[in-house]
Amino acid sequence: MIDKLTDCLEDSSTGQRYKTYYKEISVNIQFSKRLKKLGWRFDWEMENRPENSIIQLSTVGSDQIQGLICFEIDDGFVKVKLVESAPKNIGHGNGLDGVGGHLFAIAARASVDNGGQGYVRFMPKTNLRDYYSSHLRAETLPNGYMILNSVTSKWLVNKYLGDVENE
Repeated sequence: MIDKLTDCLEDSSTGQRYKTYYKEISVNIQFSKRLKKLGWRFDWEMENRPENSIIQLSTVGSDQIQGLICFEIDDGFVKVKLVESAPKNIGHGNGLDGVGGHLFAIAARASVDNGGQGYVRFMPKTNLRDYYSSHLRAETLPNGYMILNSVTSKWLVNKYLGDVENE
């Protein structure tokens, strides 16, 4: 869920803001098991395939993972396969706000950087469709997928990644 539109990650209780960075990572079975022990919901090792990029979002000065996104780039267009915020960031008033928006902005930038004009496709959980429409400006396709178009992706990248480091 996208909790708040913020250009930095923001502590939901104190309002303190954190600059972010992201990097591509490789996930093995041990790493995935460690995430599970920390309360992460998904088996990230299952997404560790040659065609996929798994991206870690963290705050500057820390290696602690705030969120992960997995996507495939197909002719420049990004197909999001999995998105997850760190367990401590889930729910209103918990952890850091802005993780989800940052993760989708990273996917949008990958599309632009690979000639896909910012187009990003993803299949949301049913109960999040309206939320993604209103908070991310995503459009729903007849087949149930949602997309970020080039205009929306430009907005997301400018909003979330203006002050982000890419490793």
